[in-house]
Amino acid sequence: MRHRPALSVADVSEVRRVAIIGAGVAGLATARVLVQQGIDCTVFERAAVLGGVWMDGYSNFGVQVPRELYEFPDWPLPEGTPDFTPGPIIQKYLENYAAHFAITSHIRFNTDVTSVTERDGPDSGWTVTWQGNGDAA
Repeated sequence: MRHRPALSVADVSEVRRVAIIGAGVAGLATARVLVQQGIDCTVFERAAVLGGVWMDGYSNFGVQVPRELYEFPDWPLPEGTPDFTPGPIIQKYLENYAAHFAITSHIRFNTDVTSVTERDGPDSGWTVTWQGNGDAA
């Protein structure tokens, strides 16, 4: 396996909790950095599985660039992965990434975010309203 340097991370010491909408490539990468920093995060995913477009509509397609251009810097695709990697391999790669970096337990599957509202004042931030699996908040 190739070794790459660790990602540099911005100072997030004031952040207490984070909501991430979608367990696709960007959502998983964001969750990985937050989990690494010890920040409580929840990934809201409307589907029953992670992967975003790879799970949702690209399962019969592949990436349009060589594999090295479509991998996480700190989690290379396995040796022998074909260039222009097919969708099912990318889907498995994302599942393995989430499992390896302990992200899967932070994902709330089958959950729709119904609104995001900014709060003002001393308790500023955002209120995320969601619905799924018989629960709502």
